[in-house]
Amino acid sequence: VTGVESFPGAVADARASAGDGDVVFFNEEVESFLTANPDMSADAVLVDPPRMGLSGPVRDSLLTGAAETIVYVSCDPATLARDLRFFLESGYNLASVRGFDMFPNSAHIEALAVLERK
Repeated sequence: VTGVESFPGAVADARASAGDGDVVFFNEEVESFLTANPDMSADAVLVDPPRMGLSGPVRDSLLTGAAETIVYVSCDPATLARDLRFFLESGYNLASVRGFDMFPNSAHIEALAVLERK
């Protein structure tokens, strides 16, 4: 398992939670990590981008890696729809999408989408 996160505190928490398993975490921007590791591939990828969604270079890198499954966590329905359209037009099927009301009494909703390569 490889984790990439730009916030140092989140990386420290992830390392502490992972224990001694076959897990490695990188504290850097995902764009920089993917640029430095262009041949990176995975069977499955979990992304949880900021409100602006995935950047174009990250979306393109995910296609190059050709993961069988992409799990996408989103806090913004508009950017989720934009990014899902990109993946659907690029050879993925939407297996499921589900909303989660993690912030009661607010207009905010989290969504979890699962994409599978056709």
